[in-house]
Amino acid sequence: MKLLEDNTGKKMGKTEGNMLALSDTPDEMYGKVMSWTDELIISGFELCTNIPTEEIKKISEELKSNKINPRDLKMRLAKEVVTIFCGERKATQAEENWEKTFSKKRNSERY
Repeated sequence: MKLLEDNTGKKMGKTEGNMLALSDTPDEMYGKVMSWTDELIISGFELCTNIPTEEIKKISEELKSNKINPRDLKMRLAKEVVTIFCGERKATQAEENWEKTFSKKRNSERY
């Protein structure tokens, strides 16, 4: 079975400090996925979601050809993961909270 590995090739987990825990809040879970490197996006879709393989292949092609922003894909991945463990409503709230937090941060950095 394929394992989710970080960008150094180590399996993700408690020891490495990069695991998702079932005890994480939806916001924590969403934020942790958003902190993953872009190289983890496709593995994340393959191993952590119910997205069909054909759709993941299409996502991979779009990512490789720069047709889609990796941040947008990570947002989709994060929402998919949180939905599986916490439900659609909490996933949507986590996404909104993340956007508010980081949109506010970006806006304050401009001034």
